[in-house]
Amino acid sequence: MSYSTYSSGPVPPTILDDLPDQLDILHPTLAIRSITHPSLHNSAKRPSSPSGSSSLTYEELAHIGSGVITAAVSARIYDQYPDLQPLPCDILLGRICSITILAQVSLHLGLPRYLRADRCQAAHLRDLPHVQADLFMAHIGALSLSHPSLSSNELTSYLGAIFDPVIVWAFGTLLFSRQDLDGDWSMIDRDDLSSTTPPTPVAYLRGTLDLPLYKAVHEAHVICPIDEYDAPPPYTPACAVYAGSGDMIMPSTTRSRRRRALAATAWELGNQELGT
Repeated sequence: MSYSTYSSGPVPPTILDDLPDQLDILHPTLAIRSITHPSLHNSAKRPSSPSGSSSLTYEELAHIGSGVITAAVSARIYDQYPDLQPLPCDILLGRICSITILAQVSLHLGLPRYLRADRCQAAHLRDLPHVQADLFMAHIGALSLSHPSLSSNELTSYLGAIFDPVIVWAFGTLLFSRQDLDGDWSMIDRDDLSSTTPPTPVAYLRGTLDLPLYKAVHEAHVICPIDEYDAPPPYTPACAVYAGSGDMIMPSTTRSRRRRALAATAWELGNQELGT
């Protein structure tokens, strides 16, 4: 498989808690091929069917799925950040479509448990991130081929339900490492929130962050109910204060994934502004 060359850490687990209902692969042969690892002796390519699609191997389905995912995520990135320039978009896309994150999505969907592989290797293969990522890509590839009536917009919407919160999270992490962009980050003037272009979530949070209240909360070590994330700060914030009214975002399980991602971003922005 061809994977992103950009490094990416794992997504805070709860961002993936509310994945949409998994779509079923309608073609039974494609469904089997999408979970059949090349280590299985009988996984060799069979003669083509009239449509040709049922002869595709696990690896070929993963290549198709990779293209579908890349196209869908690109569309969703530009939906959320229409002024993003090509280089930042490419880096953002690379981080989202990394082995680490695709493997996480695969695990949340429970795909590795269905892997058909050589009996001696199956347990080991199910634990490998690149195999987990391949399973998700092969699933999407088979899904796109087995639903002839599924429009590109419907598939993009399905993938958007999975990746939209990941995009917000990845955008936040990218904003905090702008040195990676070699000065080529030009998308919106974050100081001009009166712009006719709707501000991105990060631009809004930066423009409305109530620093005095944030500092008071920060120094008082106010702790709000949060999930135990297996990830470093800023994804374990006590709370995030934003807007002139002093509203707080608490990244608890009762909040949406998008608000949890914004909470983590707001917390990091506050630390950045205060120099902590």
